[in-house]
Amino acid sequence: DKVFGSVLICRNLDVAVKFAGSSSLDCVTMEGDCVSNRGAISGGYQDAGRSRLVNMKMLRETQKLRAELRKESATVKDKLQGAEQAVTAVLGDIQRMESARRHRQA
Repeated sequence: DKVFGSVLICRNLDVAVKFAGSSSLDCVTMEGDCVSNRGAISGGYQDAGRSRLVNMKMLRETQKLRAELRKESATVKDKLQGAEQAVTAVLGDIQRMESARRHRQA
């Protein structure tokens, strides 16, 4: 269940320094700066494509979109089934009317 293990994600460097000093957790900012609970601060470029946080967010958004699309698909299928039933009913009416017309003409 733990995506980041014993690492705390912080909004900025000031918050990360505060929490790293008062807890036994290492901290990482949204920009990728790392603050060790022992006081060391490091940073640098973090490739967003390799960020677990970004990937987890994208996964959740994709799963949410998938659920919405499935729901919409079910609604469309229900509407289609209703339309097909209406068309079948109309075709049945047409056949009955044609049959009645032929019977009167004969």
